[in-house]
Amino acid sequence: MNRVYIYFLHILKAALQGEKMTSLANAETAVADGIHTEGPSQIPGADPSPLTIDEWAQIMHLAQTHHVLPLVFEAVHVLPEIQSAPFFGALRNQIRVQVLTQTQKTLDFQLLYQRFAAAGLQPLVVKGLVCRGLYPFPDHRISSEGKFTYAYASNTDDNRQEINGRE
Repeated sequence: MNRVYIYFLHILKAALQGEKMTSLANAETAVADGIHTEGPSQIPGADPSPLTIDEWAQIMHLAQTHHVLPLVFEAVHVLPEIQSAPFFGALRNQIRVQVLTQTQKTLDFQLLYQRFAAAGLQPLVVKGLVCRGLYPFPDHRISSEGKFTYAYASNTDDNRQEINGRE
């Protein structure tokens, strides 16, 4: 595992615990303790030197790929090395747009849920909002769709249908 992945996992762990990073000094040791029993010296790529701008960009790319960029950014945005990165301003603006868009999608999804309930359907959210609720900042976990399963009041298998809706 290279050091970009080691740092990414450490930052993601902190983000999922709702922590803000104040330093990355112990990142490799902390991740190593959770992954390997041999210790950090046995990890390929274990290197105590500071992350380069290119490595920070790779970490942010990983976060974007895994739809956790706002979570990761929330954890590291106070670090001087990330604040001085040339992409910091653009990244911060991109994340603001993503979070605002996710918040609007969540509101739209909740409105649809209420409309189903008002129409006598018994909606059950099977992904999306339920999964995002496990994160410290739910609207920082970007999702692309939500799923409802609903049944008519008779609750028979013949009346069950599934709706794929954009969240």
